Amino acid sequence: MLGRRAHGTDRRARIVHLTKSGRKVITRVYADHAADMERLASASLTRAERKTLIRLLKKIGFEAAGALEQGEEARTA
Repeated sequence: MLGRRAHGTDRRARIVHLTKSGRKVITRVYADHAADMERLASASLTRAERKTLIRLLKKIGFEAAGALEQGEEARTA
């Protein structure tokens, strides 16, 4: 499920990546997890609460993505 390959410029480093079968597993597991979370949210939260939760999680996700981008820019500068 994971593969390793040599780094292009640093002989000491190895790049770890998902193989095709690894991506299939991640896709399936994520779909199962998303369905489980939807069932749990539907059973325990009102529609308004679910909308609020989704909005807040998206806000956190966008903030995290921005922080990752800034980190990448700082590392490559």
